[in-house]
Amino acid sequence: MNELLRVPDRLYAGYVFDLDGTIYLGSELLPGPKRLLQALPGMRRKVVFVSNNPTRASEEYAGKLSDLGVPAHPSEVINTVVTTTEWLAANAPEATIFPVGEEPTGLTTCSTASTAWCPRSTGRSSGGEPT
Repeated sequence: MNELLRVPDRLYAGYVFDLDGTIYLGSELLPGPKRLLQALPGMRRKVVFVSNNPTRASEEYAGKLSDLGVPAHPSEVINTVVTTTEWLAANAPEATIFPVGEEPTGLTTCSTASTAWCPRSTGRSSGGEPT
């Protein structure tokens, strides 16, 4: 039997899937991941998704997955913005930060960090320059 087509000899409690180019290409859900992602919930397996693209919020990824027929909650999508802001909140809650990057990097960071200097559009402006 072709090694790539072999059925796994065991199931895991949870699975982590990269999104861009692994689960979908552009706006098309790939056929192999589609079958697998439809089967895993029925087997009571935890599924989360990861992306190293900081220009999309977890809510956007969850919406795209749901639109492609893979129901997903934003809490099931982890990206660099999520991990960075969670680390800052846990390890440097009083730090003053100045996020530089495309949205949603700034908005997500500003909504999580306690003393971030943020543009007025986020609703978290300190009214001055970063210190």
